[in-house]
Amino acid sequence: MSFHRILDVLRNRGYQLGVILEVTFTVPFAAFTTYGAILADARGASGLTAELMLSVFFTASFAARAIMSYLEGKASPILVFLLTALGLPAAALSTTLFQVVISFVLLGLAHGLAYPLSVGYVAESVGRENLAWANTVLSGVSAGVLFLTLPILGYLAQSSGLPAVFLAPEPLVVALALAFWFFKTRGKVLASSPL
Repeated sequence: MSFHRILDVLRNRGYQLGVILEVTFTVPFAAFTTYGAILADARGASGLTAELMLSVFFTASFAARAIMSYLEGKASPILVFLLTALGLPAAALSTTLFQVVISFVLLGLAHGLAYPLSVGYVAESVGRENLAWANTVLSGVSAGVLFLTLPILGYLAQSSGLPAVFLAPEPLVVALALAFWFFKTRGKVLASSPL
């Protein structure tokens, strides 16, 4: 595989959109999986109930993926940004278990949509011969973001409390939504402009 082919894939607008979608939910997922049960416990759930509440998130995620299968992978990426942008402050500002459950459902739905949509963008934008390594790079980016995120979230939890853990990713989600919109509209403008 030549260096130029690799650069062509990495510069591909569809591939970049897939990476943006993947990263959009990587940081909130790190916050949820690390601190979700702790948040539920802090809002009055027993230890077992707090752990069981995590199943609400994964049930919502599964439901979103089932719906994606029914819709043949066609859903608006805006839903990922919107559900995440609503779910994070809902978790941070929650005061009751019911509010925590609502935030877990919102974040679970976003999680269920983010991965299939990001993989769909990647699959549609790279040739079959590049798909394996393009997906590997996508997973590597996600793992790298997780690696960098966890210590930051840990510091925030210790220094500022649980609400900060769930509020801190919000500006990133907004920035990624704007980047997604920019790349998507820029790609349309480039595609429609005469050569």
